[in-house]
Amino acid sequence: MKQNEPILNPDAEEKKRRNRKKVTLREIARIAGCAHCTVSRALADKSCVTDELRNRILKIARDLGYIQQGTKSLALLTPFFPNIICYYNTRLLAALSRVLDREGCSFDLIPENHLRVLNEKHIDGAISLCYSGETAKKWSALNSIPLVCINDFAFHTDRIYSVCSDDRQAMERILDYLRRRGHRKIACCDRVPQHNLNHLRRRKFFLEFAGTHSLFLCTGNTRQITETVLEAGITALICPFEMTDLTLYAALRNAGIRIPQDLELICWQVPGITEELQLNGLRVEQNFDRLAEEAAALLMRLMQGGQPLRDVSVPYRIAERPFFSPHPH
Repeated sequence: MKQNEPILNPDAEEKKRRNRKKVTLREIARIAGCAHCTVSRALADKSCVTDELRNRILKIARDLGYIQQGTKSLALLTPFFPNIICYYNTRLLAALSRVLDREGCSFDLIPENHLRVLNEKHIDGAISLCYSGETAKKWSALNSIPLVCINDFAFHTDRIYSVCSDDRQAMERILDYLRRRGHRKIACCDRVPQHNLNHLRRRKFFLEFAGTHSLFLCTGNTRQITETVLEAGITALICPFEMTDLTLYAALRNAGIRIPQDLELICWQVPGITEELQLNGLRVEQNFDRLAEEAAALLMRLMQGGQPLRDVSVPYRIAERPFFSPHPH
């Protein structure tokens, strides 16, 4: 199984998809050895069907790739939330909820550490909000449900496609802006886990755009990053993630670094927080509504066997903030 692997035999794959669309309740009932109305009750999760029979029917339906007519039953796979909920997760869930409600789809929220729950009900397809890189890797071993990952890896041979924000576009716009502002010592925080696809791409493109300019990757804890900023004379710092690090912001200020007079800080937008930091510079935000729209549309095409299928890249929303003159300390 290779990431983003192209379909080697498109004709055979299309034939499989056509066959999937022809699966009926009566075919499932024949294989399960029961009446088709029993299959209908089992897929609707009615209590009048025994757990043993329901599980057998669900497995047969999954193996055949059965897609329900009318209302689609979907799963939204969520990361395992720590004590602090990230704005990224809540904003994306809200956008997906609006899109799926509009499309008339029902959906369940399934944490990534409880994926086996999917085997207990009939699900037509899934959208993953997980960004650890692990969900897509183990997906095919758990079931054959079509999956679309948002900002995570794709495995096309397992019918797993992705919708990702265009991190190259974002980093290119940010660096171009900072160079035009006269910055020559620019740093990027490198604190997100290495298995996070967004982080890997942002880090990669930051280094690609280094060119002849003095660009730095700031690693380590808050104290080490602050020391790097001071020792290297950095004048612009990029924090490329939605969890605005208020601890880092406070440490920089406590070290005598004036923001934005001494250091221009570029953070991903978090409403209610970023505005209060009184930052000059750019407003950088993933287009969550567009990510949700594209993910839902791609999943529908994947379930229907539509061609051609390809991963989707979504541009960031980037705009310059109005500049202000902060009061001197």
